[in-house]
Amino acid sequence: MTRTQTFLAILAAIVVTWGCSKAPTGQSASSAQGKSLESRVAKLEQELKAAQAKAADLEEKFRTEQARGLAAEKERDELRAGLKARTAERDAVQAQYDGFRKSLKDLLGHAEAAQALPAVPVAPASQPATVNSLPDPKGL
Repeated sequence: MTRTQTFLAILAAIVVTWGCSKAPTGQSASSAQGKSLESRVAKLEQELKAAQAKAADLEEKFRTEQARGLAAEKERDELRAGLKARTAERDAVQAQYDGFRKSLKDLLGHAEAAQALPAVPVAPASQPATVNSLPDPKGL
C-alpha cells in the first residue's frame, strides 16, 4: 500500500468510529426531539378537537338563526300581504266616501238652485182643468 492509501484507510476508520460513537447520543437527542414532537402533536390534536367542537356549535347556531330568518321572512311576507289587503280596502272605502261627498255636493247644489228659482204662479181656481182627472183608486 502506498502512503495515500494508508492515510485514506486510517481516515475512513476514524470517520466510521466517530460516526458510530455519535449514534447513541444522536439517538437520545432524536428520541427527546421525538417526544417533543409527540407532545406537540398531542397538543395540536387537542386544539383540533376543541376547534371542531366550536365549529359544530357555530354550525348549530347558524342553522338556528337561519330557521329564525326563514320564519321572519315568512312573517314579513304575511304582513305585506295583509298590508296590501288593508290598503286595497282603505282605497275602496276612500273612493266610496269621495263619491258620497260628490253626491251630497250635487244634491246641495240642486237644492240651492231650486230655492233660487222664482216662485211659479199658481193658476186661478176658476179656470177649468184641461187634463182628464181620474178618481183616486181606493185601497191602494
